[in-house]
Amino acid sequence: MYHSHVQNHSDLGMSGIFLVRDAEGRMTPAAQRQLDEFRGHRH
Repeated sequence: MYHSHVQNHSDLGMSGIFLVRDAEGRMTPAAQRQLDEFRGHRH
């Protein structure tokens, strides 16, 4: 994850995640769980 502590920067795309996958394009189950939690996060 990368982010800015200035909220209006975050709203303009200065917040996001990096997806790391294996050579076949798969994520580990733990990484998938974290992604699912991130997608459900609301302020």
